[in-house]
Amino acid sequence: MKALYFGLDPARCQLKKELIHVPLIQTKMRSLRELSLLLQQLKPPTQLLFTSRVAVQYFFKLLTANKKFLYLKQLPAVAIGTATKELAMNKGLTTIAATTATQEGMIGMIQPAQTYLWPRSSRSRDVLPCHYPH
Repeated sequence: MKALYFGLDPARCQLKKELIHVPLIQTKMRSLRELSLLLQQLKPPTQLLFTSRVAVQYFFKLLTANKKFLYLKQLPAVAIGTATKELAMNKGLTTIAATTATQEGMIGMIQPAQTYLWPRSSRSRDVLPCHYPH
């Protein structure tokens, strides 16, 4: 019997069946040049926030493309859940994960005095920005 899998990464599917992989969404990274210019204008962050595995993957594409941002790899990171934490740790980041894998679960892990770099989707929920306005 086959199973229809709508997620981005069929390797993460725990079903022991042959999969038909049809992702329902597609992600697209912004231009590396644009991201590099934006990072140069920001106050240097003291910690990283990751609310998805895709954000971790794109973040490391940026680091690979622009070596002057490699210092960001030394910063501690907060991940939304264990899968995101594991990917970040496999990439060499010191990472902790929220016990509840939601933005709400991350709120208690964020210290307002810190400066965070939060690579995220332009369509993600705004729980964290609403809780910690600029």
